Amino acid sequence: MGYETELILDVAVPARHVAAFRRALRRKQEDRKDEANYLFEQLRMSTCRTVEFCDPGAPGGAGELSPTVVPDEEEGLVTAVLCEAFPSSGKWYHTEELASWLAAQGCRGRIFQQSRESDGDCRGWSLRGATSAP
Repeated sequence: MGYETELILDVAVPARHVAAFRRALRRKQEDRKDEANYLFEQLRMSTCRTVEFCDPGAPGGAGELSPTVVPDEEEGLVTAVLCEAFPSSGKWYHTEELASWLAAQGCRGRIFQQSRESDGDCRGWSLRGATSAP
């Protein structure tokens, strides 16, 4: 979709694929000739092995979730773990490539792409390791 959409990732990297995933993601992010580079530059794997869009400069943005003390109306101050996710809305031209690449890396989960415009278009991909289904 080449218009304003929301991209929702519900994707995890199996434990046995973590090292290979990190290497492959780094190669994708460093490939400036790849038209989809803008999309892969924003991806991070959290410490929980989920694939997310993150701002690397934000707390938790590099996948290191850290405890934060936050006020709670009933409990006073409580400790919570927050991940400041990068906004996932934009013009995503290469979502098919992202879904295929994640499946090839052995990832499992789902990807949803929902239009933020009046047409209501929606797409989805199911990742089952080495294959994906539209």
